[in-house]
Amino acid sequence: MQASLIDVNHMYNDFPLLSAATLSDADLSDVLDVLHSTPLCGDGDLCRYRIEEVSINDVQPLCINVIQGRLKKAFALLEAYHKANMQPYLPMLLHHKEFTHLVAPPVIWENAKHLVLLDGTHRLYAARASGISKIKALVVNGMVPALPGDPVDWKRLAEVCGPVPIHQRFENYRYTKADILYTDIFNSSRVRRKRSRSAEAPYV
Repeated sequence: MQASLIDVNHMYNDFPLLSAATLSDADLSDVLDVLHSTPLCGDGDLCRYRIEEVSINDVQPLCINVIQGRLKKAFALLEAYHKANMQPYLPMLLHHKEFTHLVAPPVIWENAKHLVLLDGTHRLYAARASGISKIKALVVNGMVPALPGDPVDWKRLAEVCGPVPIHQRFENYRYTKADILYTDIFNSSRVRRKRSRSAEAPYV
């Protein structure tokens, strides 16, 4: 199958206008293709991914800042899900003339004690503010990189006007060699790959 150009969750830089896109659902395999292109879990064989409905209040965010400009776009994305009659935040494809934009679900790490939000702070914050209690997320079970801070309660988050230094983004910030989390993968530049709709798996 011919390779296509996929723009992956480039939501907060050159985020394409939702009004100019045709929306459709995406497969879990579309998201996993991106995840597997960058080893974040040390031993990838120890990680398992699944799309699952979770209660937002059961999830603990890592980032303690919510940037107002990004939050505005998160609300716009939430409205796009509503208009498309899709449950937030199932994988979504935004089809443009020149490329297809993959909106991956928020990423949540499941361990023995907590559900920790690795990517998707603004989206869950927007959903929570809109009265939505449950969303679809990509749940990771297994080894993940050392976290850059402590998980916090939603009440700890504060809205800010613009980006803040990294040491102010997390509670008890600590530098780790794996400082690049899932958010950096999904906000990366375009990824060229072969598309395959037949490799969908309910739990991979």
